[in-house]
Amino acid sequence: MTTDQEVPRTLHKRLSQSLFIVGFILILAGIALVTTATAYSNGNTSYSIIIFIGPIPITITGGPQAALLTALATALTILGIVSFVLISGARQDRAR
Repeated sequence: MTTDQEVPRTLHKRLSQSLFIVGFILILAGIALVTTATAYSNGNTSYSIIIFIGPIPITITGGPQAALLTALATALTILGIVSFVLISGARQDRAR
């Protein structure tokens, strides 16, 4: 027999694993899409990457529209950090 606590934990574990796999597949599909688009664009591409190593952001850009892409990448990064902080705060409030 399972208790009431075991069922939600099992469901949570399956959902977490499924979301991880779906996210990983989406990342791979995005990489494949960007690589294919770059191969067929005749060298006229722009790119912007923001990598965080601890609290230090490293930005790598190139191409004619690098400034626009950097602004977009920065805005999305800030949105992701704010979302993470809000979700973490909500989870901690529920745990209390």
